[in-house]
Amino acid sequence: MELCEYEKHAALEIAGVPAQTRKLVKKGEIVLILGAAEKSGLFCCYECKKAVGQSGKVIGIVKNEKDKQILNYTGFCNEIIVEDTKNSTKVLAEVLRCNDGEEVDICIDCAGVEDTEMSSILPVRDEGIVYFFSIETSFKKAVLGAESVGKDLIMIMGNRYNKKQADIVFEDLRECDTLRHMFNKLVVDENGCM
Repeated sequence: MELCEYEKHAALEIAGVPAQTRKLVKKGEIVLILGAAEKSGLFCCYECKKAVGQSGKVIGIVKNEKDKQILNYTGFCNEIIVEDTKNSTKVLAEVLRCNDGEEVDICIDCAGVEDTEMSSILPVRDEGIVYFFSIETSFKKAVLGAESVGKDLIMIMGNRYNKKQADIVFEDLRECDTLRHMFNKLVVDENGCM
């Protein structure tokens, strides 16, 4: 199915996250996505769902019930948590609750707000990965935060470029009608036109 120019332009703004997600996430892993119902978060959830397969799990965190309905509609997440992504202790408690008391392998932060560093770090197991896609991330808060709680992590800070990102984001839109529908709806809601 052909994409219109408006869809291509809007998708290129967040094209790095599905490409980086495809590189990072492996079969059987447990992945946490902050801001899972944001434009970038939806692509991330879709790529994660494909990658982890039946043996893995995708946990999405959203800010309100409206966003939860968006994720429920897509079916991309195994678990959906409604929580303030700035409240790291509540985020940790909710992730542990819905993951049988276990930490996750990877967290991808698409929340797009400040002060989510510890909510991304705390739920991840030692030697796990935290990918901060959000440009609101503070390098200082992330590094000092992980050190202060003794987390031995791989942290990727805002690497938004991947050589194949345009191909991957367009491929996702072409192969998944649900993703394309929700992406277009979010773009329209955000910009008021299409």
